Amino acid sequence: MVEHEHRVNPSAFRQRRRDLLACALLATNLFLILFSYYLLKTVRESWILVAPEGVFFTGPKLKSLATALQALLLLALVPFYARLSQRIEPRKLLLRFTGYFVLCMLGFALALGLSLPYFGFAFYVWLGTFNVAIIAQFWSFATSVFSRDEAMKLFPTIGFGATAGGFVGAKAAGLLFSFGLSLPAIIVLAAAILILHCGIYLWVGRLRRSARGETTGKEDALSGHARAGSRLEGEEGRAIDGIRLVLRDAYLRWIVALIVLLSVVNTTGEYLLSEAVVLEAKRALALAGEVDPRAFTAAFIHDFYSDFYLAVNIAAIVLQVFVVGRLIRMGGIRAALFILPILSFFAYGLVASSASLLLIKWVKIIENGSDYSVMNTARALLFLPTSEEEKWRARQVVDTIFVRFGDMLSFVLVALVGLLNLPLSVLALLNLALVLVWAFAALQVNRGFELRSAGGLAQLASR
Repeated sequence: MVEHEHRVNPSAFRQRRRDLLACALLATNLFLILFSYYLLKTVRESWILVAPEGVFFTGPKLKSLATALQALLLLALVPFYARLSQRIEPRKLLLRFTGYFVLCMLGFALALGLSLPYFGFAFYVWLGTFNVAIIAQFWSFATSVFSRDEAMKLFPTIGFGATAGGFVGAKAAGLLFSFGLSLPAIIVLAAAILILHCGIYLWVGRLRRSARGETTGKEDALSGHARAGSRLEGEEGRAIDGIRLVLRDAYLRWIVALIVLLSVVNTTGEYLLSEAVVLEAKRALALAGEVDPRAFTAAFIHDFYSDFYLAVNIAAIVLQVFVVGRLIRMGGIRAALFILPILSFFAYGLVASSASLLLIKWVKIIENGSDYSVMNTARALLFLPTSEEEKWRARQVVDTIFVRFGDMLSFVLVALVGLLNLPLSVLALLNLALVLVWAFAALQVNRGFELRSAGGLAQLASR
């Protein structure tokens, strides 16, 4: 009788094995997404920073303008995505959006190969929407297939796929270019990787459907989401879009404030880095002698950003492996939310006093490395105590429109500083002030997360 009690339950063992396999597959999927993105990211920098002659905004300012325009594009795309999510099963929606991204990549590869004008600007705008949309879509999927307790344990491991993918992608971008692979060919390679990642979604969906069907007799989370969306549409006549979901809930509004401020600070820092890189490229060009200026500058920028993104992802990997899991276990979501504002405050204090390329580079390595590891994991966890509707619709809005809205505000700051002929150090000082507001927003988000997690939704709504 005692021996029987200690036997392993075959059903529980199979479910545990499926859960671990699903975790590994999602980490692999995130690896492939970030691998392809970093291949494209190095292409975009050299394509846009070597701006065509006769354009009013050139170099870093053109890049800042492109970042701002991403918000306007997403204002149209995200409500469109929300409507599609009401009518199309999420599994099919994943496939269709991935197909759209692949077709766009092939089109841009052709435009780059033919040296068509202004497509570098268009590619930068498009890539910004691709990045936030495909990552938000991934985490919407992940938060739907895992419970809160499962996610708290598994998301730091899944998040390692992002840091590893960024590291390998940045390293591969530099190696492939040095081996003679053209920039259009690199874009085509990224498209092929994206096709592979789509198949993994289907595999994970089958695993979770099988596991849940065996233990509860229910369908997978994606099918449940589709049914919930159909009921909502039938009850209300029309589904509530993601923007309305965000604006009517205090917890989601504070998440938006946090994300917007993070985006403003980070994007302003990216502009400072771009200005420093272009200035250094001009100095190197002056010492290079008789060379093709555009080709030399493009190669210089590509090499710099390949090395820079590689260093960022090394920092992110170290943090993801040795810090993120321990930080969340020891300090909870509060520790994960506050680590980046603290680092950013001290970092931009240094930049305000000395705006050299080397200093800005290392500040951005530390900031971006923390963002891609600690903060990305925290952002995924923030949506655990939310409804399925909020996970799929509100999250898309937060991680797309509001992220790019922060980029738009950054462009406004850059434009004002330029119009007033103020030194770039002023942007670093503005970032310092914004970081303080960001820390207050993080405090409010942590409070809302604890209330929701403890079942305090009614208390949160009444305040």
